Amino acid sequence: ADLMHKMEGVLILDSEGERMFAHYYGAPFEGNVDKQLAFEKKVYDKTHPKNGVPPPKDGGDISLIDSHTVIFRLDPEVYFYVFGALSENEIIMSEVLTCLVDVLGQ
Repeated sequence: ADLMHKMEGVLILDSEGERMFAHYYGAPFEGNVDKQLAFEKKVYDKTHPKNGVPPPKDGGDISLIDSHTVIFRLDPEVYFYVFGALSENEIIMSEVLTCLVDVLGQ
């Protein structure tokens, strides 16, 4: 059994859903920009605050999108995402996201 935890990607989108940074690790997205952009649109559409609904209290949450576990944090101008397979450990993914946000915030 493969015991190594793997992220499938890291996304940073602006508040309009436009890509600021994206890095994909392996299938099914690596090298396929059309699939990447379609996935990013689904992620943004499912996670951004709509019609005055406030973001989660701590700014972060978890969602299941297209057979991927997506952990995200919404700041006023920038949305941060890490995602992996449904079988990945959400706590580890959340820690990766926290480290990313902390490093970029310094």
